[in-house]
Amino acid sequence: MRIALFSKHISESRAAGVLQLMHDLNSRGLSLRVHSVLADFLTAHGYVINCDVFTELPADTDFLFSLGGDGTILESAQLIRDSGVPVLGINVGRLGFLSTVNLDNAAAAVDALLSNRFRLEERMMIAVRSANIDFGPYPVALNEVSLLNSRRNSLIAVHAYVNGNFLASYWADGLIVSTPTGSTAYSLSCGDPIVMPGSSSFLLTPIAPHNLNVRPFVIPSDSVVKLRPEGRDDEYLLTIDSRSFTIDSDTEVELALAPARFRLAWVEDDEFFKTLRNKLGWGVDVRSKKKKKLG
Repeated sequence: MRIALFSKHISESRAAGVLQLMHDLNSRGLSLRVHSVLADFLTAHGYVINCDVFTELPADTDFLFSLGGDGTILESAQLIRDSGVPVLGINVGRLGFLSTVNLDNAAAAVDALLSNRFRLEERMMIAVRSANIDFGPYPVALNEVSLLNSRRNSLIAVHAYVNGNFLASYWADGLIVSTPTGSTAYSLSCGDPIVMPGSSSFLLTPIAPHNLNVRPFVIPSDSVVKLRPEGRDDEYLLTIDSRSFTIDSDTEVELALAPARFRLAWVEDDEFFKTLRNKLGWGVDVRSKKKKKLG
C-alpha cells in the first residue's frame, strides 16, 4: 500500500507524533511519501526524512493521510483533484468533523485500513465557473462557496438564480452556498440545519440578512446556481473553501455539482452521528455536573 502524508499546519509540539506515525507506517512495510511542505517543516526542526518527497500527488497513491484539522482536508481536495484517491483525516487541530482520527490513535486507524475495516464515503463538491475570472486549476469546493462584501462595513445585494429562474436578492453581509459536508461549517454558524453527508442537496444561506423574512433554502444538487453581487463598493470577495478571489459587480458566478466526488475514509468505529455527539456535545445533560452522555 502506498501512503501519502499531507499537512501544512503542524505545530512543533506535534512533530514527534507525526514522526512516530511515519515510523509505524514504515514498520508495517508500507510505501511512504511526504508532501514537500511537511518534509521541509520536519527537516527544519532537525528530523531526518527517509522517504520520497512530493509536490504533486503521485498517480499510484492508494491513500492520502491529511494531518491537521478540517481545513487541511479542504486543502487536500486541491491536491487530489479528480484522481479519486481516498483521504483519511488525522486530527492534529481542534474540532474536526472530517478529520476524526486523533494522532495518538493513528496506528489503530492504520491497522483498520490494512485489515479492511473501513468504509469510503463519497462527498459531493461544488464546481465554480465564471466567464471573466480565473479561479485556478481546480475551482471546486468541498464545503462551501461564499459571496461577501470585501470591506464588511455595508450591505451587499446578492442576486441569485436557480436553473435560470430568479430566486431572490439577498440584502445581507453575504450569501453561502454549501454542500452537506459544509453544513457543519460556516453555514451552521449562520443558522443552517445539519445535513446528512449523503444527501443530494445544496444549501443557500444568507449571512446576517437585512430582510429578516429570508431563510436558508435547500435545493437539489443537480441545480445550477448563478450569483451576481451589487452594492456600493467596486469589489467583492468570493471564497471557494479556504481560497479567496476578488470580483466586481459585472461578474456572474455559476455554481453546479462537480463531476468528481471527494472520497473520505472512515475507520470501523467512526460514524456521523457519533461525530455529532462528540464534537457538538449532543446528548450531554448540561444540568449535570458529571455531564452524563446518552447513546
